[in-house]
Amino acid sequence: LSTGLTNYYSLEESGFNYLDSHGSADFTSGTAPTRITGKIDYGQDFQSDSIETSGTNWGTPKTYAFWVDPDVINNGYYISDSNSGTPVQIYNDGSSRLTYYDGSGNHLNTNPNALSTSGGWQHVVIVLDGSSSAIYIDGSAVGLNTNSVSTIPAMSGDVYMGAYKTGGINLDAGLDEFGVWDRPLSASEVTELYNGGSGLSYNDIVPYDVTNINNYASRYYAMEQSSGDLTDSTGNYDGVASGIMYQAGGKIDYGIYFDGTNVDKVDMGSDAYPSSSTSVVSTCQWVYPSGSKSWQNVWRAQEGSGTNVAIQRTGDSSGTYSDTWRYTWYSGST
Repeated sequence: LSTGLTNYYSLEESGFNYLDSHGSADFTSGTAPTRITGKIDYGQDFQSDSIETSGTNWGTPKTYAFWVDPDVINNGYYISDSNSGTPVQIYNDGSSRLTYYDGSGNHLNTNPNALSTSGGWQHVVIVLDGSSSAIYIDGSAVGLNTNSVSTIPAMSGDVYMGAYKTGGINLDAGLDEFGVWDRPLSASEVTELYNGGSGLSYNDIVPYDVTNINNYASRYYAMEQSSGDLTDSTGNYDGVASGIMYQAGGKIDYGIYFDGTNVDKVDMGSDAYPSSSTSVVSTCQWVYPSGSKSWQNVWRAQEGSGTNVAIQRTGDSSGTYSDTWRYTWYSGST
């Protein structure tokens, strides 16, 4: 399932940004939907809200997959690009049909009421493969009124989620686990993605392998859990956490969040950093700076009140390095 995946949104965040776990098309502007209990962990409730990418789109998608919990079926846009002409669209039409529109006069429509407002979370997969194009709901291909999408268009401009490109015609539904592929998924892959109604998360589709990291690292924290100390996958030392927010939107699935006001911290143990002056240490981590606040410690090692070493954010008054994931790395003598 990871083959051909271009973009993926777990939609776990509480407010901007809504991060693309697999690509670079983050949703960075618009009106934030409300975070709700999703199909898998958290999702987003769209009502009069819409979010927009900035200068990026999804290329030429051939499969869209997402979970939806509709409040209203009639009208409402899931996706629209900002093409100056007629955009690529996924929407509920005036006849309560789920519709894919290629921007060139061709529609792929379900029969009316293929989605239900009383069915809870429902899995939608739109596969674009010429005459074999299909829409699946809960793992099964549904009856189509029209199956005439022969040429798969590229998106143009930014992508809007939750409304039409010019605003309005808002979706009234919950969304979760939105994935985009540049190839048509097979029927068996749609079944795998549906997973008997349980769905798959991004980490199920693209599992991370820390085997080699465990061979060389003295600590490795994926930071995925919902409570308690942070599990060290090398087995050396679980980080003792205090004051942090768990399961915030991460670069890969979840991360942890420090609010910058309380004494939030994770104690990685007294032997996490070599004490010998001849030792060499390397660290790497994904960091998502927010705002322009100076002197933020990513990590800090200090013996008593003596010499310390740290990776710090010392200032960014322009906000140049804020509000996006940054990969930071250090290697040097202790």
